[in-house]
Amino acid sequence: MIACYKGHTMEITQTVRGSTTIIRLRGRWVCGYDLRTELRAHIQRLTEAGQVEVELDLGGVTFADSTVMGEIASTHITLQRRGGRLTLLNPTPRMFRLLAVSRLASVIDIRHDAESLTAAWNGSAVPFQGVVELKTPAPALTAVPGGPGR
Repeated sequence: MIACYKGHTMEITQTVRGSTTIIRLRGRWVCGYDLRTELRAHIQRLTEAGQVEVELDLGGVTFADSTVMGEIASTHITLQRRGGRLTLLNPTPRMFRLLAVSRLASVIDIRHDAESLTAAWNGSAVPFQGVVELKTPAPALTAVPGGPGR
């Protein structure tokens, strides 16, 4: 499927792996009405079919404006309310900065596969098999000697 907005083209493809639907996006993600409507309708069809485990592969997104963060948040909430989960795959460095600034990186799982990590580091990394999961660590709790409760 291809969605367009003001000359910007976004290619959307889907594959299913077990109970997880993987949606791959390629191109410039500029959230005009057509693309927003198409993506929301696609997610709606998936949830109606009971497919609530969705991975959104962002590795092919060459540009994203700030309205994209709203679409990602909306998709996350829609899936969560139906007992599912959204996982973001392979965000580019710019996309990851947008996710961090919007605080979405702290509430949505983000993963990079070995191939995208190697490409992101221009081949300077040693490729490996598997998946790297990025999670925000919980703050460490330390007891203060002689502090409250003593």
